[in-house]
Amino acid sequence: MFLSEQPEDEKVYVDSCGFGRLYDNESQAKVKAEADAIRKTIEHCRLGEFSIIGSAVVVSEIRAIEDDDEKRDALEKIYNEIAVNAPLTAQCLARAHQLHLAGLGVMDSRHLAVAEAEGAGFLLTTDMDFIKKCARPNFTKVKVINPLDFERRLL
Repeated sequence: MFLSEQPEDEKVYVDSCGFGRLYDNESQAKVKAEADAIRKTIEHCRLGEFSIIGSAVVVSEIRAIEDDDEKRDALEKIYNEIAVNAPLTAQCLARAHQLHLAGLGVMDSRHLAVAEAEGAGFLLTTDMDFIKKCARPNFTKVKVINPLDFERRLL
């Protein structure tokens, strides 16, 4: 089945914060719980329950990690193993511009624009400011949520 033919609840966009959580210091309980939730999400993807979508935006943010070569290389590897790399089209860039004008950061706008274009049901991020901004009524059809909230849906 092509990605465009999957129902939106079977498509999950994970931003670079979400992927990055896998290699963050897990000494804080919330960080560990979020990392575990991302691991479970990846496992469900590997079982074929849904597709994990990424984009050139995720790839560029992962490649921009300069202070930790091991983390960057590990993230690139896991990303390449499990994510479907969706294109950042001219339409996505136009939508991202609208989202940016509505108050999202440039990269968050691009993440959301790709998720919308691909028909994702969810965008997973650990960025609480991004989540709050996207929670406005009629802002987007994509549910922008923390990996812990997505994990609860899987139970």
